[in-house]
Amino acid sequence: MTINTRWFENEDKTSRRWLVKLTLALVVLQQVLLVAVGAVVLLFEHQAVRWHTLLVTNMTQWDGGWFLEIARHGYQNVAQTAFFPLYPWLISALHTVFRLPDPVAGLVLSFICFVFGLYLVGVWAAREFGVRTASLTMMLLALFPTAFFFRAVYSESLFLLLSAVVILASRRRQFGAAAVAVALAALTRNTGIVLGLILLCDYLAARGMSAKFWRTEWWRRLNLQVLWLLLPIATLASYLLWLRQHTGLPLAFTVAEKTWHRSFMPFWETLWRAVVQLLAPEPWSQVPYHAFELASWLIILTAVAVGFRFARSSLHHSGQVLYLTVILWITSSAPAAPAAHGQAWDYLLSTPRFVIVLIPVFAYLAQTLRSRASAAVAVSVCGLLLVATYASFCTGSFIA
Repeated sequence: MTINTRWFENEDKTSRRWLVKLTLALVVLQQVLLVAVGAVVLLFEHQAVRWHTLLVTNMTQWDGGWFLEIARHGYQNVAQTAFFPLYPWLISALHTVFRLPDPVAGLVLSFICFVFGLYLVGVWAAREFGVRTASLTMMLLALFPTAFFFRAVYSESLFLLLSAVVILASRRRQFGAAAVAVALAALTRNTGIVLGLILLCDYLAARGMSAKFWRTEWWRRLNLQVLWLLLPIATLASYLLWLRQHTGLPLAFTVAEKTWHRSFMPFWETLWRAVVQLLAPEPWSQVPYHAFELASWLIILTAVAVGFRFARSSLHHSGQVLYLTVILWITSSAPAAPAAHGQAWDYLLSTPRFVIVLIPVFAYLAQTLRSRASAAVAVSVCGLLLVATYASFCTGSFIA
C-alpha cells in the first residue's frame, strides 16, 4: 500500500470542487432518504405525514431529550453529566442569538457540523490516499447504518467536525488549531481527549522524534509548540474542577453511567460474553440488535488491522491506529447490565453509534475496497441497512 502525499501539496481546484459537490450530493441524498423512510413509517402506522414529525420529532428522541434539557436549564443532576457540555451550550447559544426553538437550534447545529465535517474528512482522505478513496470514504460515512445520528440532536456531528479538524490540522502541522479542536472535543464527549494521541504523534513526526523519550536528544528536540499539547489537558482539568464545584464529583460523568447500568468489565470478558450471547440468544428477538453491535466492533478491529500496514512507515497513521485502539478498548469495557428482570446484558452498548465518528475507520476500509464492484456492494449494503435502522428508530426503538 502507498500513501498519496502529493495531492495535498498540489491540491487543484477541480479536486476541491469535486469534494464540495460530493459533500452536497451526499447530504441531499441522505436527507431525502431519511425523509422518505420517515414518511413510509408514518403511513404504515396510519399516522398523518407532517413535516414537523419528519424533520424534528423523529430527530429529537432518546439522547436528544437529554441534550435539550441541559440546553434549556443547565445541569440539574449527576445523571446529566454523562452528556458533555459543549453541544448543549452551542444549542443554547443558537437559541439565544437567533431566537430559534431549542430543537431547531440543535438540528441546525448538527446539520452545519455534518456538512463541514464530511467535507474535511474528504480533504484528509484525499491527501492520504487519493480522491477515489476519499470519495468512497465519504460515501461509506454518510450512508453507514447509524449515520442518521449526524442529523439528530446528538453530539456526533459536532464530534465528527472536531475530529476532522484535529486530523487535518495536525497533519498540516498546524498544532495550535489541532490543540484547540482536541480541547473542544474533550468538552464534547468523554473520549474527546484521546484525540490528543493523534496530535502527539504528528508533533513527534514534525520534530523528527520517536517514542524514545528517555534519551537526552529527545528532549532537546522539543520546541515551544509542544505547549499546545497541554491545552487539551488544561481544558479537561478545568471541566473536572467545574464538575467538582457543582456536583462534588470531579468524575461525575463516570458515576452518571450507572443510570444506564454501565459498569467496568475486562474487554476480553465483554467480548467473550457478547459472542456467547449471540450464539445462545435469549430472547431471539434481540439477535439482530446484538449482531449489529458485534459487527460494528469488528469493523473497528478490522480498520485497526488495516491501519497497522500504514503505521509501520508513518507516525501520522501510528497516531490514528493508537487512537482507534484506545477507543476499541473503551467501548469493550463498559457493558450495560439488565435494567429489569427478563432483560439481557448489553455488552457492546452504543458501539454502532460510536463508530461513525471514527474517521480513520472509513478511510482504511475504503482503501481495502479496490474494485468498483466491491465498493458498490459496500455502499449499497450500508444504504439498505441505513433504511432499516432509521425505520426502526422512527418507531421509537433504541438503535445505539
